[in-house]
Amino acid sequence: MHRLLAVRMAPATLLVIRNLSDETVATLRERAHARGQSLPAYVRDLLEREATLPPR
Repeated sequence: MHRLLAVRMAPATLLVIRNLSDETVATLRERAHARGQSLPAYVRDLLEREATLPPR
């Protein structure tokens, strides 16, 4: 089964990611929990870190 992940990025921004596998969502939830974060906070941090990297 595939899931939908919605992450609020800023007060007026909502990012929707469709078709994530249950396994992917479970892994992201586990990693977020291990860091003491909510899933949206963890994904937001991942995306913000990615955005600081130079283009490939």
